Amino acid sequence: MSYNANIPQASDLISTSQGQLLTNFSQANTAFGIDHTDFATVANQGRHKKSTYVEQTLDPVTIANEVAMYAKDAATIATLFLRKEGSGTVMAMSGQDPIRAANGSSFLPGDSTRAVIIKWGQGTCNNPAVTNAFASAFPNACFAVVVTSLDTAYAGTIVATNLTAASFDALRKSGVGVTGLYYVAIGN
Repeated sequence: MSYNANIPQASDLISTSQGQLLTNFSQANTAFGIDHTDFATVANQGRHKKSTYVEQTLDPVTIANEVAMYAKDAATIATLFLRKEGSGTVMAMSGQDPIRAANGSSFLPGDSTRAVIIKWGQGTCNNPAVTNAFASAFPNACFAVVVTSLDTAYAGTIVATNLTAASFDALRKSGVGVTGLYYVAIGN
């Protein structure tokens, strides 16, 4: 039997509609139990087990003192978003999958079209400069790269130049020879 929204009617006797009412309660408990602890579990009654979001096609409208958390496609990937109060800023709360490796990247929540991505890794520098490719390109642009030498004996300066979404050049400012480096890059 399924949920019946039309009971009880004004003319119904409880003894007549009791079976339908019990079915409704059972159906409500089943539906509520999908993301919540069910009604019968007193210890965590009413608490979430998880949150499941159906993808939306449009950003929801919010009023003052309310925010909305929802799912929507971003470049064909289901992404979790937060909309601030008063139909304010929409922020992506999930995004690019982290790459947990020596040369990796991760995503920081932010504006839905320009979320921040951090990349890190190892590369090389020399004079003239050496081009270092990121493990994966930034979708839009690289804003900054900070470099430091892997060689503790090298006391000179290393400069990151010619930043692109896919790579940067690393220039050893003094001396000659290839020197290893660590980098941290920020972009979107």
